[in-house]
Amino acid sequence: MQQQFTLYRTLLRWSYWFIAVWYSLCVIAWYLTVNGKAWLSIVSLTYPVALIALIVVTIAATFTARYTIFISSLLVLFSYRMIDSSFPLNGKAQVAAAPNNNHIRIATFNVQHFGDSRFKHDSANSQRNIIFRTIKQWNIDVVCLQDFVEFKMEGERSNINDMLQRAGFKYHFFSNDFAYDIYTGTRFYGTAIFSKYPIVDSAQYPILNGSYAEHMSAVSVVVKQQKLKIYNMHLQSYYLGANKDTSSKAWVDASTAYIANHGSRMDKIVYFDSVHHQQVKKIKIILNRETQPYILACDANAIPAMHTYQQLASNLNDAWANCGFGWGATYKNRIPYMRIDYLFGSNAIQWQAVQVVDHAGSDHRALIADFTLRK
Repeated sequence: MQQQFTLYRTLLRWSYWFIAVWYSLCVIAWYLTVNGKAWLSIVSLTYPVALIALIVVTIAATFTARYTIFISSLLVLFSYRMIDSSFPLNGKAQVAAAPNNNHIRIATFNVQHFGDSRFKHDSANSQRNIIFRTIKQWNIDVVCLQDFVEFKMEGERSNINDMLQRAGFKYHFFSNDFAYDIYTGTRFYGTAIFSKYPIVDSAQYPILNGSYAEHMSAVSVVVKQQKLKIYNMHLQSYYLGANKDTSSKAWVDASTAYIANHGSRMDKIVYFDSVHHQQVKKIKIILNRETQPYILACDANAIPAMHTYQQLASNLNDAWANCGFGWGATYKNRIPYMRIDYLFGSNAIQWQAVQVVDHAGSDHRALIADFTLRK
């Protein structure tokens, strides 16, 4: 019996030190840039698991090695900002069915190309109609959409027109980043912003080089006699589900060329993390010049424990970190902590409520938030 207890205590201590080192590497990775440091990309993705493991093993080891409480407390202290970003414990209410008259409601939403928008597939429960109903149901004032597509071909509906008519918006801006031939016509790809408030100006900024580069779109709207700038962007996808045949698509850029020669998921995570770093540098230069109150809506393809988030969130207010509770996962997969969609606000933005809304229209959940503007 004594030997079994000694073995248990030894295994527990070794487990604790392994997890403590793992957790420490996650914290270090949060503060360092990814360029040239492949391990940072992989370690960062495991942070939520490391956090849970640290809590469990600390509790288990307390009875045999009390020093673990002290060490874990130090680790938590040094990583408080990571914990608060990844798993906030706010008590603010979720968004109501209709926004307060003093609040403005905004949403960010990756619509996954709206599925197939052809007339013959436009049933009541098609992906696009589920998305339209979700947006209309929540009485959203401004919605920022990523992976938005518009078609120019016979037999295709207009996603722009249907968004305006079915979801109840009056104004819109589509970035139209690039186009390529598909079926018997052309598909246009980009980000889109739909608003119930007048759009007084618009712009788009390239955040990646190449013929098929995505852009960050921007509009200025007049809200309660105040100007508000809204940015919308989508950081490069990881293409984790893609294979080497991806390079045979109608469009080929640096990303698909890379995939053609690097098929492993680890290679893609490391490569596209480096791409994200370059994109965010360009984005922050633009945002740091902004003089109006603004909101950045985005599919960042990065969880809060990654350095990409650290770069983006710098000097901004994260709606979920300010008002949310828990992981707030926006990407639907088997990992329950994938929060990769964000609403960031400048200092003039006061977040009042936030909610992640599930639906069957996309592989992303909608992120909806209410806010007020400081005068």
